[in-house]
Amino acid sequence: MRKYIKHIILFFAAISFAHSYAQTNDSTRNDKISIGISTGLAVFKGDVLSSNLTQKFNQRLASQFFIFEHRIGSSFNVGFALLSGTLYGEGLASNSTINFKAPFSISKLHVNYDFSKFLNTDKKFIIQPIIGTGIGMLSFRNYGDLKDANGNTYYYWSDGKAHNLPQNSSNSASAVVLKRDYTYETSLRDLDIDKVGKYRQYSLVIPIELGAKINVSQRFSIRIGAQYLITFSDYIDNISENSIGTRKGKSGNDKIINYYVGAFYNFNFKKSFVGDTIEYKTPMIAENKTEVKTEVKAETKIEVKTKTEVKTEAKTEIKTENKNEVKAENKTEKTENKKEEKTEAKKENKVKAEDKTKKETKEIPQPKPKKPNLPKNMVAFDLNNNDKIDRDEVDKAIEDFFDKKSLKSKDVEGLIKYFKNQK
Repeated sequence: MRKYIKHIILFFAAISFAHSYAQTNDSTRNDKISIGISTGLAVFKGDVLSSNLTQKFNQRLASQFFIFEHRIGSSFNVGFALLSGTLYGEGLASNSTINFKAPFSISKLHVNYDFSKFLNTDKKFIIQPIIGTGIGMLSFRNYGDLKDANGNTYYYWSDGKAHNLPQNSSNSASAVVLKRDYTYETSLRDLDIDKVGKYRQYSLVIPIELGAKINVSQRFSIRIGAQYLITFSDYIDNISENSIGTRKGKSGNDKIINYYVGAFYNFNFKKSFVGDTIEYKTPMIAENKTEVKTEVKAETKIEVKTKTEVKTEAKTEIKTENKNEVKAENKTEKTENKKEEKTEAKKENKVKAEDKTKKETKEIPQPKPKKPNLPKNMVAFDLNNNDKIDRDEVDKAIEDFFDKKSLKSKDVEGLIKYFKNQK
């Protein structure tokens, strides 16, 4: 029991570590949830030699018919899986007549690491290594082929053949050779040949996984690999160190190796594969638009103030000229002899003054603000202020989007389109 507790603690410690690590390394996740199925070959490793490879094809297969995984970081996945299959065995080193069949099922929790952090997983058909472990529960039943279809018990003689009577029987001369039907009809635990009682037909399992994942598209991936399943039972084949005579087995628990190939469907992806259309979901740019509007309003106010000042100066100059004209007329009346000369001088001065006033009263042309070459919806992305969109500005906008800053998908899509089409 202490061994079980130790493995459980280690497993949940691994999940805790993976979750905390993922929170600090949660960049560029491709998918959040995956479901899949797989099929393969389960091979028994225990006292009785495995005979899975000699069985019919449909009897060899072991299937993981439900696999659910949730990504908790850039490379870690936590999941749940159900595995079922059948184990076969034929012969012991000291007794070649022993056989068994053991249908089994395993439900397990697992955590694996797929090295996404170190690989460009946006590309198709890239191979990602996978390593993983977990904890699960094994349930099994074991049966033996001890009788033929007519209910005759197999008695194996020294020649290795099965007969209907023991070799040392008094009627052995009339014994008939039987042919095995490979129907496993007898419950080995209930038969209790070794007098060990009704042992438990369930056990904890520690899976150790090594495999590879191949991304076929945004949604689909293929996995191949092997799982080494360490059980805590020595009775899957009904042979143990407590067995009697030539049936006695070695110490140590039984193991299972599951070789598999599977297909997975991925939900909730963020980035597309290279060459595909990028899909975005969230907002930005509101602050930049506000800043641009504020600057435009400020410039407009400055222009209004400048025009007002010009008008005021023009009015002041006009009043001054009128006073000069009155003084000139008074002087003309006092000096009648020089009336014509001063009148002509006055007219000339008046013409000059009017020309001068007209020139001065003209509105001082205000420098027109330089119109940016960029469309209004692109100005906020021009971080370098060079009236064009650079590659680093596109990358910065995409990074802001993945960091969930205020960015609208249509603006980023427009940015990428403008960047590709600009000269």
